[in-house]
Amino acid sequence: MKQLGGGDDIWFAIETDTTPMHILQLGIYDPSTSESAEIDLDDVKQFMRERLGGLPLRQKLLSVPWNADFPYWIEDEDFDLDQHIRHVRVPPPGDWAALLSVCGEIMQEPLDRSRPLWDMVLLTDLDDLEGVPEGCFALAQRVHHGQFDGTNILRLASRIHSTDPKAEPPPADEWEPERTPSGVELLMRAPWNRTQRIFKGAQVLGSNAPRLIEMLSSSDGDDSSSAESQPVPQTRFNQAIGTRERVFDGLTLPLKDVMELRHLVEGATVNDVALSICAGALRKYLRAKGELPKDPLAISSPVSAHEQDEDESTGNRISAMFAALPTDVADPLERLRLVRQATKRSKDTTEEIGAGNMADVINTIPTYLLGPLVDAIVRFGLIEYLPNPASGVSITNVPGPRKPSYFRGARLVRGIGCPFLFDGVGLIIAISSYCDDFLMQFGSTPKMMPDPEFFVECLREAYEELAATQ
Repeated sequence: MKQLGGGDDIWFAIETDTTPMHILQLGIYDPSTSESAEIDLDDVKQFMRERLGGLPLRQKLLSVPWNADFPYWIEDEDFDLDQHIRHVRVPPPGDWAALLSVCGEIMQEPLDRSRPLWDMVLLTDLDDLEGVPEGCFALAQRVHHGQFDGTNILRLASRIHSTDPKAEPPPADEWEPERTPSGVELLMRAPWNRTQRIFKGAQVLGSNAPRLIEMLSSSDGDDSSSAESQPVPQTRFNQAIGTRERVFDGLTLPLKDVMELRHLVEGATVNDVALSICAGALRKYLRAKGELPKDPLAISSPVSAHEQDEDESTGNRISAMFAALPTDVADPLERLRLVRQATKRSKDTTEEIGAGNMADVINTIPTYLLGPLVDAIVRFGLIEYLPNPASGVSITNVPGPRKPSYFRGARLVRGIGCPFLFDGVGLIIAISSYCDDFLMQFGSTPKMMPDPEFFVECLREAYEELAATQ
C-alpha cells in the first residue's frame, strides 16, 4: 500500500463530472510485422496479462474517511483483467473521422474509481485510414493523471511495448493482492502523516527561502521580465469546460526538419521551435475568429522532476513554468527569438528554485481539502472571475522513443493522444516524438474549438512559415 502525495491527489481534487482527469493514448499498429496477420480481443488480453508484473495496473484508489488524509494505492484483491479490456468496431467508412469520433466517445466515459483506473480498447475495421498500411488495428488506452504524468505514461508504454517484434514475455508474475485496511486504521495514520508532510514542507521552503528572496530582489526594476509581468490576456479557452465532449487531432512533421529549425536562433531548442509554431498557429486561429489579443498569450508548461532511474510507479513528479507566447508578433523568426528569451528566463527561474523542490512542496499541500472548493467554483460558475496565470492554454513536451515499438509483434506506426482539460484551461497541446516523427497533438471541447481540422492547418502553416525563413 502506497500513499499519494499532493502532486497525485490534486488531480482527483479538481476532477468534476465535466473534467475527468484521464488521458487517452491512441496507437495505430501494423500486424504484418507479427507472426499472425490478425489480432483479436483474447490476443490483447493474453499479451497484457503476461506484462502486468511490476506494473501499477492492479492498484485501485483507497480513500480515507471524510477526506482526512491523502488516499492510498492498494493492490486490488478483486482485480479482473476482463473489466479493463474490450473490443469496439469502428463504424463505416472506418476512416480517421470515424476513428476519432469513437475515441471521443471513449474519452467521455468516466473511469470507475472502485477499480484500477485504466482501460484499453481494441479498435478494428479501420478500412479507410489514409497514410497507414492496410489491415491496421488500433489500441486506445486510458490512464488517470492521478497515477501517471506524461513521463510515466511513456515509461508505461515502454514496458507494454518492446523494440523487438519477437521479444519473449517477461518472467512469471508473482503479484499478490493486499488486505484492505479499515477506515479506523486509515484515520489513525492521518495525524502522523500530516506531521511528516508539514515537517518536509518546512524543510523544503526553509532551504529555498534565501534563493527566493534573492530572486525577488534581483527582479526589481528588471525590464527583461516585463513580458511575463503584463496582464494575462483572456481567450475563448479560459472558460469553464461544461461538457464531457472532446475534440482532438494532431499534426505529424519530419523530426529532422524540425530539429534543423532550432539553428535559426542561437541557443534555441526543439522545444522553442515547437512553442514558436504553437504561437503562430494560435495567432492564426484567434485572428480568424476576430479574437486575437494585442498582448502575448501566457502559457503554462509542466516541468518533469523525475529522476532517470525512477519507474512508472512513482506517480506525479512535476512542477510548472509560465512563459509569454508571442502571438502578437507576425514575423515567424522574431517569434522564435522571443520564445527563446521567454523560455530561458522561465527555465532559469525553475532551475533556481529546483523542479524537484517545487514538486516536493506540492506533495505537502493538503489537496484533499480542495474538493469542496472546486465544487463551489463549478456550481456557481466562478471560474471566469478568478485570476488565471495563463491564457487558457497549456503546452507539454515529452520526447518519445527513437526506435520502433511493437505490441505483440505489430509495429506502432502512428500515435495520437487526447489530453485532459480542466476549468480555465480549455486547450492543451502535447508535443512528443516517435522515431522520425515530430508530433503536435491537442485537445479541446467542441464549443471552444468547433473546427479542430482548421487548427491543424494553422499549425501546418505556422511550421511552413518558419521553415521558409531558412
